[in-house]
Amino acid sequence: MNTTLALRSTIVGLSAIALSAVSLSAQAANLVTNGDFSSTTNGPGQLGFGTNLTGWTNNNNGYNFVFASGTADGSGLANSYGNFMSLWGPNNGSNNGLTASSPDGGNFIVADGDSSLRGAISQTITGLTVGTD
Repeated sequence: MNTTLALRSTIVGLSAIALSAVSLSAQAANLVTNGDFSSTTNGPGQLGFGTNLTGWTNNNNGYNFVFASGTADGSGLANSYGNFMSLWGPNNGSNNGLTASSPDGGNFIVADGDSSLRGAISQTITGLTVGTD
């Protein structure tokens, strides 16, 4: 594996861990559409290439993926070029703390942290009231 690919894998892994660590309060969770990333078209895969998330926008066609529970450092998935990809984790030789699934046991997002890709996922949240939880 070349250094660039290794660095990109590390960045992707850290992005996945950061996203899976985010939790919402019960009240806020009702304001977020598909906050657990369970509603997709065509199941897990690369966003914008046959897979989309209900309620979410893949901005600037970023290098973002929906992974199913337990697949991040195991079976992984193919990207838009047909190349197999997975994250470094306990199932493939790196004891880096990557867990088998998201906090609720379902799908999770893997996003490349390369700033030149500028492709975060987002959604507009409405119904918020100033001064309330």
